[in-house]
Amino acid sequence: MHGSRSTKLQRSQRIYRKKTEPMSSADLAACKIKLPIMLALEAAKGDRPAADVAVFDVGCGRGDAIAALRRRGYRAFGGEINDAQLAIARESMARIGYDPAIIHDLKDAADRPPAEAFDFVFSDNVVEHVEDLSGFLDEIRRILKPGGMTCHLYPSTWRVMEPHLRQPCVHWLPGGWPQRALISGLTAVGIEPWWVETSAMTRREKARVYAEYMRSSTCYRSVGECRRLYAALFEDVRYEITGHVLVRRLPLLRRLKLTGLMQWASIHFHTTVVTMKKPDRAEMPCRVRDGDRLRLADAM
Repeated sequence: MHGSRSTKLQRSQRIYRKKTEPMSSADLAACKIKLPIMLALEAAKGDRPAADVAVFDVGCGRGDAIAALRRRGYRAFGGEINDAQLAIARESMARIGYDPAIIHDLKDAADRPPAEAFDFVFSDNVVEHVEDLSGFLDEIRRILKPGGMTCHLYPSTWRVMEPHLRQPCVHWLPGGWPQRALISGLTAVGIEPWWVETSAMTRREKARVYAEYMRSSTCYRSVGECRRLYAALFEDVRYEITGHVLVRRLPLLRRLKLTGLMQWASIHFHTTVVTMKKPDRAEMPCRVRDGDRLRLADAM
């Protein structure tokens, strides 16, 4: 039990550092981009050199993926809505030798990314925080070039373990007293994320913070609702399994040609990886107006 708690604390400290400290040269060497996103980017790139491919990371945090892509030669940019993360991302870029202006403030209409400027737009564990998914997708469609691709990786709604709180089933319940009661009960028996920010709090105080986080900073949706929104604005919508953690951990299923079953299980109960393409011609109306902005729930 002690070892498990120690591991959770170490994990929490790593996450906290990413949220509160700019990148160092040591961090730069360790920057990575998740394999499913990288595979989707390589498919979008095709035979072009990386230097000819413009990439945008929505909800880029301190910019680890941007740094990893720039090291590979891509013209990578990013955007943030959280003011603290925005400042850290810009400072990180300056420290490692990139122009801080490659990080856009997604709340500032004057700093919006240009229209039809990017070949590939992606997000990593952002969709579950998006309050207005339709507006979010509209904005992505606006900044994509015709024929450009977008890829999003996010936890599935019916995943047993809520990945931010590390508590089972809390995101299955509607907000209000049922969810608060479950969070309180799990926290009381030591099942919690062990956030650095809450380390000095009592368990009751922690439970209140966790419940407020779920209420204000997460927006889980059904697979069907997401499908309808994706199909309304994009074409060639695909749920990917190649490079997925389940495929890497369970190669036998792939050899048995059960990837269809794995795909269904993943998008419902583990992690969703979806890729979509903007039509080559403006065949579908884009609902974003000049004054609209992305609306994301501020993450802690």
